[in-house]
Amino acid sequence: MLRNQSSFGIFMLLAVFGMISWEVLAGPIPEPTPGLPEDESIAYQPQTKPTINGDLSDWENAAFKAIDKKEDLFRGDWGGTKDLSYRWSCMWDNTTFYFAAAMWDDILTEPVDPNQPWLGDCLFLYIDANVDGAIDNKPSFVIMNKKPAVVKDWSRNGQDLKDVEIAIVMEPELGKAGRIYEVAFPYSSMQNMKPKEGGNF
Repeated sequence: MLRNQSSFGIFMLLAVFGMISWEVLAGPIPEPTPGLPEDESIAYQPQTKPTINGDLSDWENAAFKAIDKKEDLFRGDWGGTKDLSYRWSCMWDNTTFYFAAAMWDDILTEPVDPNQPWLGDCLFLYIDANVDGAIDNKPSFVIMNKKPAVVKDWSRNGQDLKDVEIAIVMEPELGKAGRIYEVAFPYSSMQNMKPKEGGNF
C-alpha cells in the first residue's frame, strides 16, 4: 500500500509533555507500521492533502511510529503507556510538512503562559532539517484559552509561527486526557526544510 508513494527518510526527536482541545474525534486510531527501523521512520507524499481537523482517516497510507517504552522517556516520571505514549507520523508535499500524533494520556494540565508552555501540557518537535546535528525547527503545540495553537519556534528565540494549520482534538479511546494532533507547516514557516525523495531529516 505504501510502496507506490514517494518518501524521504526521517531522523526526528519528539519531546512530549502533553496537550488538549475541547472537540471530540470520530476517526481511526492509527496502528504502528510494522517493519520500520528502530530509530527511523518514513515520510510519504500523500496522494491528496490531509484535511487538518483531527480526524486521521486521510492518513491511512502514512507510516506511524509507536513511542511507548520507558526508554523513550526524555525526562520526568512515567507511569506506563496509559500515562503517556503516542503514535506519530509525518508526510510532505512540494509546499508543506504534515505531522500527526495519537497520544494516550490520563491527566491534562493546560499551560497558562505562552512563553513557558512546558509548565503545562504541550508537545515539542525537534527537527534537524539538513541532518547536520543542529535543531533547525522546534515548534511547540499547546491549547491556550481552549484553542489549539503552534505557540513559538524555540529554535529561533521563541519566534511566533504564522500560516500554520493545527487541530488538537480530545479522543476518549486514548484515555481521560487522550488527544489527536494534526498540523500542516508551510515550508515558508520553517528553516532549511527542502525535502526531496530519498532525502533525510
